[in-house]
Amino acid sequence: MKFLTIVLFALCLTGNPKKGSSIVLNASSKVESTFSGTIPGDQSFHLIVAKNKEKDNFEIIPVSNNDGELKQLTPIAFDTHPSIISFHNTNETVSLIVSSEEDKTDKFSIVNVNLVSGVSDISETFSGEDFKAVIRKATKNTLIFSNRETLKIVEVEGLSLSKSIDVITTEDDDVFLKDLNISKLDAVNTDEFVANGSIEEFRVYKEGDILFFTRENKRTSDTTVSKISLENGGPPIIEATVFKSQSSEKTKKSTSFFNGKNVFKLQLDRKEGLLSVYDLDGTTATNLELSSTKISNSSKGFEDVDDFLKKASKYMNEPTITVNKTKSGDLAIRMDYVDKRIYMYQYNWWWWHDFMRFNQFMMRSPIGTPNVPTGFGPSPIDFEYYYSNDEYHYFDIILDLSFENINLNTIEMVNPFVDKKKYIDKLEENVTVKYSSSVFFEDEMRYFCYDKKTNSFKVLIQEFND
Repeated sequence: MKFLTIVLFALCLTGNPKKGSSIVLNASSKVESTFSGTIPGDQSFHLIVAKNKEKDNFEIIPVSNNDGELKQLTPIAFDTHPSIISFHNTNETVSLIVSSEEDKTDKFSIVNVNLVSGVSDISETFSGEDFKAVIRKATKNTLIFSNRETLKIVEVEGLSLSKSIDVITTEDDDVFLKDLNISKLDAVNTDEFVANGSIEEFRVYKEGDILFFTRENKRTSDTTVSKISLENGGPPIIEATVFKSQSSEKTKKSTSFFNGKNVFKLQLDRKEGLLSVYDLDGTTATNLELSSTKISNSSKGFEDVDDFLKKASKYMNEPTITVNKTKSGDLAIRMDYVDKRIYMYQYNWWWWHDFMRFNQFMMRSPIGTPNVPTGFGPSPIDFEYYYSNDEYHYFDIILDLSFENINLNTIEMVNPFVDKKKYIDKLEENVTVKYSSSVFFEDEMRYFCYDKKTNSFKVLIQEFND
């Protein structure tokens, strides 16, 4: 299916919808934002956050979407504005992790919505103080809370809060905790194709029941991996390993990516680039000079390795490296750079983007400011701030399981790359819709939005043509 033009998109919005394909709210609802997510079987659900002007409270209005037929379910009431932190699924029930203000403090709750019966229930609240990041899996969410002295892991599995774990820390962990307390923590999702990943100092990955925190030392070009195992019954400890720079010269910039088994480090300056692959014990490293690697794929913005090194070394740019699995079992290593003044990694944002919070942020803070304001729930993301990064200059190399660089011209990914920004950009050029959120499947995007012409919510479907 060809990509929709603006004309076709407008026709789609103004045509007569089939029965059950639109939702009309009553006059007492003042819409604040929307949220979209997936459920098993290639189905989706959508949420409308609205203020009930008659009851003077807020509501999350669930909308089920079964094969294009929308059904409005019973609203869930909140005294203050709720923010959706994350979600997971158990059969026909979606479990939402919701943040809201209670007695001037941030509180989290779990809201379970049966998308067939419409019945919902809400848990008792628990503290959202010191919340740092959330790692979302299909049936489980892992919440990370940290301050200068403590690190706590909360797991929400199925329909309830299943674990609250206080990590045992020692004096050796003091610097880690103090620096993490004042830093942003990016949770990296390795269950989807990762194009650029995080450029933050602190990142966290989850493999099974083990958390891996990585920290980039810009001064020494070292990477520290702190492992926290949640597998055993007792309180976990922090096991830290330092992965030293392999470059003979002091590198100008470095970054890393963790794929669950190995640490991949990219180190470079204006003239040389080095890719190092480490075992988790930090004793063995395989090194590849970028200038001699076999390039299997590259973007239009990529010229050659020499040009890449010069541009990635510029002050305004930050190099990135990601590792994605191929269907052949080999690893696709993507190297790129981003403008650090405007780029931020937010994998969750591609699953839902909350325009009301974007607009509130834009009214509070100048576009491009790196200091994202805090508040209840995750920090809001500036729409223009994220979207300014729209240029690719990447190149891909393929490593086999022995980390030998092989020449492979045809690459089939386990999780294919979809330029989600391209599809969202095009649909958002239409000014007749607002309060939109999007969700992506293997071969299509679903775009939940309010149509100002018909005063109703609809779902638009765009098939991929990448």
